[in-house]
Amino acid sequence: MTTTTADTPTDSVLLAIVEKLAAARDADPLELPPLHDYVDTDALESLVGGRTDAGRGGVHGVRFRVDDHQVSITGDGTVDVVDVEAGLDQVSTQFN
Repeated sequence: MTTTTADTPTDSVLLAIVEKLAAARDADPLELPPLHDYVDTDALESLVGGRTDAGRGGVHGVRFRVDDHQVSITGDGTVDVVDVEAGLDQVSTQFN
């Protein structure tokens, strides 16, 4: 499994997801379908946006699927995008 970690943190979980999906698909982020077609983005931002530390009342993790990719956001702020069909490609970044 290949993992790529961004050099700098990303402020927004939604931006991190879009960037990682684009990297996993080898596509321009603007060419991706809207993220809100797959997940309630307001609810996602409320759950994990800036509140990733479980000790501060944040969630331990969230997972959802975008076509052939599984998106996982862990309690420490790491966003992982995995191609579930291939099971090989993983792109990871910590957003805060």
